[in-house]
Amino acid sequence: VITVQSNARGTLVVHLRSPMGTNSTLLDRRMLDQSAESFNKWPFTSVHMWGEKPQGTWVLEIKNNAKNSNKPYCLY
Repeated sequence: VITVQSNARGTLVVHLRSPMGTNSTLLDRRMLDQSAESFNKWPFTSVHMWGEKPQGTWVLEIKNNAKNSNKPYCLY
């Protein structure tokens, strides 16, 4: 569950990498979504890691692909 804010919600991209190296795109860029509303305590999910051992370091990457935009504000 994360909270992230951006000037245009559709410019955000969220990736998660498991300790075993599996990558999952939790949120991809949506060109038509120009809403300034944030993702507030949003439960992003994935089934890409089913069957993997969860121990280790997980990497959550949040990118804002907007031109002339501030970096996203994140709480997780």
